[in-house]
Amino acid sequence: MGEVFASAPFIVGKSEPSPIDSHIPAEEALCPVVSNDWVNEDYKHMVLVASAKALAVKPGQFFNLLCPSPDAGELWLRRPQSVYRIDRANGRIEFLYKCVGRGTHGLATVKPGDMLNIVGPLGVGFHIEPAWKNIVVLGRGVGLATLAALRWSVKWALIAAVAVLVVAAALVVEVVIPSGSAAAAERLVVAAVAILALMLWLMVPVLRWRTTTYELTTKRLKVRDGIVSRRGRDIPLARINDVSFSKGLLDRLLGSGRLVVESAGEHGQIVLTDIPQVEFAQATLFRLVEEEQRRLERNERNQP
Repeated sequence: MGEVFASAPFIVGKSEPSPIDSHIPAEEALCPVVSNDWVNEDYKHMVLVASAKALAVKPGQFFNLLCPSPDAGELWLRRPQSVYRIDRANGRIEFLYKCVGRGTHGLATVKPGDMLNIVGPLGVGFHIEPAWKNIVVLGRGVGLATLAALRWSVKWALIAAVAVLVVAAALVVEVVIPSGSAAAAERLVVAAVAILALMLWLMVPVLRWRTTTYELTTKRLKVRDGIVSRRGRDIPLARINDVSFSKGLLDRLLGSGRLVVESAGEHGQIVLTDIPQVEFAQATLFRLVEEEQRRLERNERNQP
C-alpha cells in the first residue's frame, strides 16, 4: 500500500482515529467552537474542542486555521495561529488572536457551535531542559499568547519535579531502614507519608480553586470558599466604595488578575485572586454598583 497523502478531515466527536496515518503528528480536523469572546476592542479568545492529535501540541507550535470570509470575497489561504493554552483534561485548545486583517476579522465571526477547520500541530515547540532552574519569558502584544502555553508547561514541570523529589527521598529512606522484624511496617509508614505529601502538594491547590466561588448579582457580591469548613461573605452593591484590579507579568500571561473590592463595614476589603478577564470583571462590577446607587437614589426621591 502506498503512502496516504490526502484524506477527509477528522471530525471531532464523530470520526474514529485511523490506523493508517497514526504515525503522522499533524492532521486536518473539524473542531466544535466552545466560545469566541472579545477580550478587549482588538483581541478575541477562542476555545475549541480538539482531537487527540491536536491535544498533543507543544507550547510554541501552531495551527493553520481556515477562517471564514468576513465579506463577499474569498479567503484562499489559511491563517497560522499559535496555541494560547492546552487544556488536555477537558479536551480543549485555546487561541488568543488580534483582529488586524480579513482573515482574523473573518475568524471573529465564528460562533459557539460552529465547526472550525484546523491543520496541525505544526512547527517546532519550545524545549525545556530538566536541569534549568529558572527561565525568563519576554513578549509583547499578541506574542504573549505563545508564552502563556509555555508558562503553564513550566508550572506543571515544576510540580512533576517536586513529585520526583518526594518519591526519591522516600526510596532513600526505605533503603537506609535496617532490616528486622519492624522493617516492613517502617517502610509502609514511609510510603504512606510520601503518598500523603504528594496528595497535599498536588490536590490542595486544585481543591482550593474548585471550592472557591464568586457570584455577582444585580444586588450583591457573594464569596464562598473552604475545602472542609465553608466560609461565606455577602456584600451589598450599595456598600461597595471602590473596585480596583492588579495584574503581574504572570497574570498577564495567564489572562487573569486580582480584584480588590473596598466596602463600608468592619471587614472593609476583600481580595479576589485568579480572576479571569479581570478588567471585564472590574468594569462589570463597577457598572452594577453605579446602577444600584442610581436605583436607590430614585427610590429616595420617589418617597413621599
